[in-house]
Amino acid sequence: MDEIPHSDDVDNLEGLEEDDHQTKVKGKRSISNSSNHPTVQGKKCKQTGPINLYFMKDVDEIVKQRRAKSKGQFDENKKKLRDIVVEKFARWMYDAGIPFNAVKYDSFEPCIEAIGQFGSGMKPPSYHEVRVKYLKKELANTNSLLKSHEEDHAKFECTIMADGWTDKKGRTLINFLMNGPQGSVFVELVDASGYSHTADKMFELLSKFVYRIGEKNVVQIVIDNASCNVSAAHCLDLLLEDIFKISHLRKLHERALMVNSYIYNIPQVLSMIREFTGQRDMRFHVQQANLRKMFTSKKWVNSRFSKEAAGKRVAELVDGEKQSPMGYIYEAMDRAKEAIAASFNNNEEKYRNIFEFIDKRWNIQLHRPLHAAGYFLNPECFYSNPDIENDTEVMEGLYKCISRLVRGEDLQDKITNQLEKYKKAEGLFGLPMAI
Repeated sequence: MDEIPHSDDVDNLEGLEEDDHQTKVKGKRSISNSSNHPTVQGKKCKQTGPINLYFMKDVDEIVKQRRAKSKGQFDENKKKLRDIVVEKFARWMYDAGIPFNAVKYDSFEPCIEAIGQFGSGMKPPSYHEVRVKYLKKELANTNSLLKSHEEDHAKFECTIMADGWTDKKGRTLINFLMNGPQGSVFVELVDASGYSHTADKMFELLSKFVYRIGEKNVVQIVIDNASCNVSAAHCLDLLLEDIFKISHLRKLHERALMVNSYIYNIPQVLSMIREFTGQRDMRFHVQQANLRKMFTSKKWVNSRFSKEAAGKRVAELVDGEKQSPMGYIYEAMDRAKEAIAASFNNNEEKYRNIFEFIDKRWNIQLHRPLHAAGYFLNPECFYSNPDIENDTEVMEGLYKCISRLVRGEDLQDKITNQLEKYKKAEGLFGLPMAI
């Protein structure tokens, strides 16, 4: 068998071409010095010191460069040397029961490169090192990586992804992940065997993760097509669809669809938009200011698209005045609840939990005196449903709003008197325009 030379004996693998006499002489010299230096197969181990750290190459960069190059041909000596190394490594894998696909991990090749740079005589990691010391280091690295993802999610928003599957024990498991600019991050594995087929429970589970990540940080939820997931998502769809039936919000929704379709159907305009949004995807509630900047910029004005009818129309929509939906929120929520109840044939048992989720969110975020006042003082809502004044929740909100905005009791009394005229549609309130 050919003896493997050490790097101290030869600077490169061409040294394997030395004759047997030279190899034997070097082998004897190494053995004679064995009392002073560790040996491997009769060869003196490479001695390292602090200076070696300064000359150690970046293993990740080396791997990156190697992958970018076309695969070259090893000479016969390198092949033999590699065969011995791979054989030893494979035997360790088989002995430890390590899955074969472990060699496909991105972290594997830099590991091999780092070992190669250390050279012969490396002391293997101990049980304690991999279990405690370096595990803590890796945990710190992982937490740092997760923190950067969370910062991106707060800045750019993210997508929640839920993927259900069944394991060998018959359990229904759901993987929850977050997807953002840097890619996907695993959040949690949930055993949903007990309630995975119940739409209400799935809705509760999805809501839990939305609250956990932060409502303002979530732009959408992507789920598989399991019937329970479809049902839970359908409840959300009904809520949104019914909200967009309100005339004011329907027009807003139609305008958003028109603008979005125009931008994404013309690559040049999409590229122009991304210059102003920092290469981010379109989210109207976040990118309003950047949209206006783009459609009023010289680049847009000088482009051929600004001269076309469709371009002019979209620019007008983007630059139009924003109208407040304050007076429609209460009505939208009422209609949404009615639609959800109707989808379950008004069987309260089936939608009670969903209403609890909606009410919880409503009470925390949207149930404000100002919204109640806007609902009451919206002629379109009030005169089509005079029973609003019998709604205790709405009336309490209205008077709380008046007491907060107007401190003087005399002025409060005058407002209360005018409210009576508003209720009876007297004076200007009786005009068809107002109604």
